[in-house]
Amino acid sequence: AIISRPLNVPFILFILSISSVLFSIDNLALAIVCQMIFSSVNDLSVSLLNELTGTSLPPEKFRYYQGIGQWLRRMGNMVTGLLGPILFEVSKGLPFLFFGLIVFVWSIILWIILHKHAEKIQENKKASKNTSYDNDKSKKGGNCIWSVLEEPFAPFVETSRTPWHVLEQHYYSRNKKRIEEELNPWKKAHVDTFLLEHQIRRIAAALEVEKD
Repeated sequence: AIISRPLNVPFILFILSISSVLFSIDNLALAIVCQMIFSSVNDLSVSLLNELTGTSLPPEKFRYYQGIGQWLRRMGNMVTGLLGPILFEVSKGLPFLFFGLIVFVWSIILWIILHKHAEKIQENKKASKNTSYDNDKSKKGGNCIWSVLEEPFAPFVETSRTPWHVLEQHYYSRNKKRIEEELNPWKKAHVDTFLLEHQIRRIAAALEVEKD
């Protein structure tokens, strides 16, 4: 499950953050290895995140969040470029340690968000079959330590058999009405903006005709 979508995104971010933190250690061989790992997985993490966003959102919302994501990445590059030299003056390893820990925290936040969404999908699936996801978990939890270790991965186990986007499609089909009602305000605002722009163009064109 950890190499399947969506867990592959926070997992790659974990590797990225650990590579950055280990790069701060004063060892040339280790630094070269960490730099190679960092360079390999950096673009991969962006590609996987874009793929996850593209398969989980409607086209109109994907364009919006894709633009926001690109803007935030550029802002991150700018902040890194500004703070990097300042932190380097304090300590040579501090920039890599600092930004590595930020990526580590972000990967944990992303994991938690995905975990909650996966639990919601599993609960909805069990509810449609008149069984409880919590009861299902309690049946499996014999060993307390094993249950604690299993909990972060439990909702994602099914992704090893069924692709994540298929699970989301089934979830959408079971909750289509509710999800569309939640998206309606955003869609309505988008349509209203388009109509307003169209009206402004018509008025501007009419004024030009009157001038002529």
